[in-house]
Amino acid sequence: MMTMQMTCADIARSVAAKYGLTLEDLRQKTMRRDICWPRQEAMYEIRRVWGDLASFPWLAKFFRLRDHTTVIWAVRSHADRHGLPHVTNSKNTRERRRISTAAWAERSRAKNGVDIPIPAP
Repeated sequence: MMTMQMTCADIARSVAAKYGLTLEDLRQKTMRRDICWPRQEAMYEIRRVWGDLASFPWLAKFFRLRDHTTVIWAVRSHADRHGLPHVTNSKNTRERRRISTAAWAERSRAKNGVDIPIPAP
């Protein structure tokens, strides 16, 4: 059972051990399925446990990937493959985006006199 006391490296190591791999195996730049799928599971678990604290760009650096979009794709594909809930956007992220959109709409309304609908929470 993973707890908040576990670091991201601890979570990745426990997933790697489940598949008979090491953390360094997961951080290899390879697309072999026997490495990729455990890596995707590790990214999913880290994101599930730590949420926005483990940002996509940070996870990309941790796993030595090119950019954050690889992490987004990996987390979503793992969730889809196993029928798990998506953990790509937490409630806080959605709320920040909604507030940001509302602020943009307010500025636009003030500048242009155009009423832009604000998304519901």
